[in-house]
Amino acid sequence: MRTNRGKHGEKKENSAARIVGMSVAGVSVATAAVAFGTVGTALAAEAEQPAEKPENPVVAETKPEAQPAEPTQDEKDEAAAKKADASADAAEKDASDVKANEVDPAAVARDDAAKKAADADAAAKDADSKVSDATNASTIVKDENAKIASAQKDSDAAKADKAAADAAVTKASDAVADAQKDADGKKSAADKAASDTASAQKDVDAAASTVAADMKARDEARANTSETVADAQKKADEAKAAADAAVSAADAAKSKSETDAAAVPGAQSAVTKAETDAKTASDDVTSAQAAVDAAKKVVDDASKVDQNKIDSGVIGLLEYLRDNKKIDEATANTLIQRAKDYVEESKTKGINLDFADPNDPGSLEMLKKSLAMYPYVNRLRAGEGQSELKVDLATLVDEIWNLKWAVLNNSHASSSKMDKNTTHALENLHMEANIAFRGGSATYSSADDLAKGTFDGWYTEEKKNFDDYVKENPSYEQYRYNGNWVGQPKNPKGEDGHYTNLVRASHKAFALAATQYMNGNWYTSRSGFAGASDPSDAQLSVDDFISSVNAYYTAVHNPQPTDAQKQALADAQQKLADAQAKKTAADKAVTDAQEALTAAQDAAKKSADAYAQAQQKVKDAQAASAVATAHVSDVQNATALLAQAQAKLDASQKALDAANAKLSQAQGVQKQADAAYASAQQAVTAAQADVKKAQDAQAAVQKRIDDAAATVTASQARIASVQALAAQLNTLTAAATAAHTAADAAHADVTAAQGVYDAAYVKWQGLLAQAASFRADAASHRQAIADRAAAAQAARDAAAAQKAAEEAAREGAAGSVTVAGMAAGPDGKPVAARTAMYGTRLARTGVSVEALAASSLVALMLGVSMAKRREE
Repeated sequence: MRTNRGKHGEKKENSAARIVGMSVAGVSVATAAVAFGTVGTALAAEAEQPAEKPENPVVAETKPEAQPAEPTQDEKDEAAAKKADASADAAEKDASDVKANEVDPAAVARDDAAKKAADADAAAKDADSKVSDATNASTIVKDENAKIASAQKDSDAAKADKAAADAAVTKASDAVADAQKDADGKKSAADKAASDTASAQKDVDAAASTVAADMKARDEARANTSETVADAQKKADEAKAAADAAVSAADAAKSKSETDAAAVPGAQSAVTKAETDAKTASDDVTSAQAAVDAAKKVVDDASKVDQNKIDSGVIGLLEYLRDNKKIDEATANTLIQRAKDYVEESKTKGINLDFADPNDPGSLEMLKKSLAMYPYVNRLRAGEGQSELKVDLATLVDEIWNLKWAVLNNSHASSSKMDKNTTHALENLHMEANIAFRGGSATYSSADDLAKGTFDGWYTEEKKNFDDYVKENPSYEQYRYNGNWVGQPKNPKGEDGHYTNLVRASHKAFALAATQYMNGNWYTSRSGFAGASDPSDAQLSVDDFISSVNAYYTAVHNPQPTDAQKQALADAQQKLADAQAKKTAADKAVTDAQEALTAAQDAAKKSADAYAQAQQKVKDAQAASAVATAHVSDVQNATALLAQAQAKLDASQKALDAANAKLSQAQGVQKQADAAYASAQQAVTAAQADVKKAQDAQAAVQKRIDDAAATVTASQARIASVQALAAQLNTLTAAATAAHTAADAAHADVTAAQGVYDAAYVKWQGLLAQAASFRADAASHRQAIADRAAAAQAARDAAAAQKAAEEAAREGAAGSVTVAGMAAGPDGKPVAARTAMYGTRLARTGVSVEALAASSLVALMLGVSMAKRREE
């Protein structure tokens, strides 16, 4: 345990010792208060100041240089806690690495070894089983033959039982058939009885209905006997007049109904026509909308930039020239294919033509950039009196290849290194800005500057070389317009081949190309010229070529629909508007016609309903008239009719009684038939149960036969197996020994793998324990900081308690903690007046002397405990 004691620590310890040694009964309150205050003061000073201070402050203040402040104990503990945390982090990381790189792989290796050991044990067990079978082959064969004999005996007995079982199944099945036949017959009888009962019920219902009608007639006849003939005749006349009036009203209703009904077909025809017209108008709108959509798509498509066209470079240009009849289709297709073939072939030659690259000579950008050079060539030739050249498109395709090759090889493509050179053309190469060839760089702000920069070298400089040499050797003039690179003497004044190629008299057409690529650390811009004395059929004038390229460039970069396409869209939109207006009118006509039809149908239905009601009134009135007319006769013959009605009622009642008797008899027959059918059904069920029982017995016998056969087959196979193993006993024994050896080795591997795992596990757990220890140390340091904070607070509380104790002490004199002690005088004897006074004061507080002493002692012991902790 650490100690940190200076003089202050010694005083604190001595004070505490004195306090603990006091007697509760013998120390005065004032003395206890002073001692308690001493502890509080010492604790407060210890909590608020560093643990050690210079013993002589004066000497410390006179030191020549200020020394770094000694870290407080809290700072030391916090630093130690952080160091412990860092150590714990490192240990936890090491533990994680050990688990991932050692423990987990070792566990996998151990489990793999255990699986291999299990497999080896199984193999050894199988080998032992084979050796056992081979060793005991004769015994096994004997046992298996006994099983075969027993099984054969069981089979024979079962086969004998099977005949009886089969016969029982047949007999039971026949019994089921007989029972079912009997049940079917009784069901037919039950069905007939039910039918007879139903028929009898119908007869009863009919007879009851007749009785009810006859009873009503009898009652009416009885009523007629109370009415006079004159009254009955009056009612008959009134009913006849009402019937005639109903007929007249019905005739009027019929006429109106026919008129209203006749109006419906016309209204329906009007609806049909309106709907047909509306359908036609709707179809016209659909067609017009489709035409607008199609025309708009044409306009929209014509306005879209086709990046594929731009990326196709010279191929797209050739397609444009073909489609606009600048060159014939067959020639154009040949050149297009030629350009495509060059692109594919360039991939194998390392040239990699890429017309989508704006710096590629076959790109649209480079084709446009080269245009200014075309008229420049013809102006130079005109100045020499030579013919104007046309643009040869076949030479252009070749020159694109040649220039790309030249860029990559820093040489003329017409050299022997280039096998894709046009045989009928002479080729020039110009480096616009190439540090390797021209010793500097050039920047061209426009296409005209590019042309001038290109031909200053090819024409101006080399023409001067040619003219200078002619002055010295006039015979050299013959090569000016008929130069031949093969056999032409070398000009000592400098190069002039580009010049003579430009002004060659035999040239009829030419082509130019331009490009710019990174060559090493420098950008190289080059132009290519190829003059053809034997050009192809694909030729355009320079002006036509330039205008075509410019037109194509504009068309693909800023495509616009044609006036015809725009007008087609406008026309389609106007037709759509017209069709929509017609559809609106047609739809309204349909609505109007449908409303008219609905009104006509409502009127026709209303008048038809009125006519039907009138007809019903006619029927009712005529029926009432007939009844009233007949009623006159009934009244006249009332007595006779009453006797007749009663006789008829009596007869119908007798018939009803007979029908009820017949129904009762039929219901009895049906009940008996139903009972007989139910009994027959039970017999069928019982017979079916007998069949099931017989079939189960039959199946059991068959199982005995099958089991016996299976036993024979298994025993025969077992005999063949052990006999084969017996012939290989020595080999099997050796194999078993090897299997056991392999199993032992596998178990040794398991033991070794387990050892590796155990070592790794112990290492891992050790690192985890280290980390936990470091964490505990850090927590201990931080707990010490917290304890000191608590001690400081306790010191402040003690100081406050000291002050309160001192105030209480001033109220009394020295004496013991008991009332008698507090009342003692200088000689130690009690003073009566004091005894009464202190007793009265303590009584007022309600605190006993013992409680006051105990509380003081507890407070003092707490102070001593905190002081000791501070020292440790």
